[in-house]
Amino acid sequence: APQRSSNFDNRFIGPGETLVLAEIAGPAVIQHIWLTFPGPEPSWLGKDGNADHSELVLRMFWDGAAEPAVEAPVGDFFAAGFGKRAAVNSAPITVEGGDAYNCWWPMAFFRSARIQITNESDKPLNAFYYQIDFTRFESLPEDTLYFCAQYRQEFPTASGRDYLILDAEGRGQYVGTVLSVRSRSPEWFGEGDEKFYIDGEKHPSIQGTGTEDYA
Repeated sequence: APQRSSNFDNRFIGPGETLVLAEIAGPAVIQHIWLTFPGPEPSWLGKDGNADHSELVLRMFWDGAAEPAVEAPVGDFFAAGFGKRAAVNSAPITVEGGDAYNCWWPMAFFRSARIQITNESDKPLNAFYYQIDFTRFESLPEDTLYFCAQYRQEFPTASGRDYLILDAEGRGQYVGTVLSVRSRSPEWFGEGDEKFYIDGEKHPSIQGTGTEDYA
């Protein structure tokens, strides 16, 4: 590993490789995650280009779980879909200049956390920088919730059928959705009403006025 006093503070992630960003003992709460890395176009950091952020998959595991509570491409997790870089300014997510990725969601765990990123591109990621800030506690309340995020996509979506955004069980709180839509024709896609079915409802408790209003 590089010496702390050196300036060799980035990581190389080859095609198909996984880099573990953090293994943290709890109880603790992650307060901030920061990432930055070169764009996919050829540059001095890669004459043939780099993996783009839709090809980098972020996974987070809480308390020794076998399945990740967070599993999503980096771009979509940070609210930029289709592999396109974009500036984002919101309370939980900030992407400065389209290439400095900040996550402010608090993420609590009782015993342990593991955060990793996998390069699923056929190109390497030649310079990856990151920082994860967390606070340790003597204990956490027993009813503390885990942060979860799951990616899914459908192309093309089926005409006349609702697109499923989330199907979750258990006690929890829905905090939001990143929704990226690409039209297959010049027709407007935005009149699909969002619908929330809670605790087995046959009719939605919440039904909105269209995708463009929900998003």
